[in-house]
Amino acid sequence: MTGPRPEAGYLVGELPFVRFGEGPHTLVILPPINDSLHDVTHGARFLRWYYRRFADEYTVYLVSRKRRLPSGYTTRDMAADYGRAFERSIGPAHVLGLSLGGLVAQHFAADHPEYVESLVIGVAALGLGLEGHEIVRRWLALANGERWRGLHAEMVVDLYTGIRRPLYELLARLLGGAIVRSPVARQDFIASAEASLDHDATDRLEAIEARTLVVGGAQDRLFPGPLQGDTAERIPCASLRLIEGVGHGAFDERKRDFDAAVKAFICR
Repeated sequence: MTGPRPEAGYLVGELPFVRFGEGPHTLVILPPINDSLHDVTHGARFLRWYYRRFADEYTVYLVSRKRRLPSGYTTRDMAADYGRAFERSIGPAHVLGLSLGGLVAQHFAADHPEYVESLVIGVAALGLGLEGHEIVRRWLALANGERWRGLHAEMVVDLYTGIRRPLYELLARLLGGAIVRSPVARQDFIASAEASLDHDATDRLEAIEARTLVVGGAQDRLFPGPLQGDTAERIPCASLRLIEGVGHGAFDERKRDFDAAVKAFICR
């Protein structure tokens, strides 16, 4: 992909971000939990390539949560941080939240409707399912024990369903420990996992005013299809798209289909 170099830095002095694309509309992506393990500002070129399908029509921001999250920090607290960034730096935009980002996006859309032109809740729901709670608790135990290779391998197994899974699991077991070098990353992953376990937006969804798409994998073990459907039903102006044959990694494993669904929705 050619074009201007992506911009990277910190919004409101604390939220790591990457910006690329020169489209007239703005798309803000709130990333999954694994962004707590590395700094997105160091991967700007890769992210521009990874989200290249949006860069022709949109100015794209990928905005992380802040670093050094205190214990007990909630998904609504994270949404409040994003509120300050939208107010001071971004303005109204289409919002795509992925996994943990999708949980945060629910609170953001309910609390800051003036900044949400449309909302996509990607591979997420109003809360984790029963198996999802078990999976995230297992991740949390591995993180608390600083077993990073095991954590990355477990996440691959829990996210992917297709032929990529064995290869990704092998790479995770070989390289996973080298990815996590910072004590801040350890702290942030643990705080993020705890926030995911505590998230329950049952009483918040009806406050979302933006037209919304709930999109994910039909075989998602963290947020099962029926729970994604329940989430869409509770939002006043929402639709549901389940991608068959994939689970929680639908946004990557079936990226072309996932991105096409998102783009068709926000372009409407």
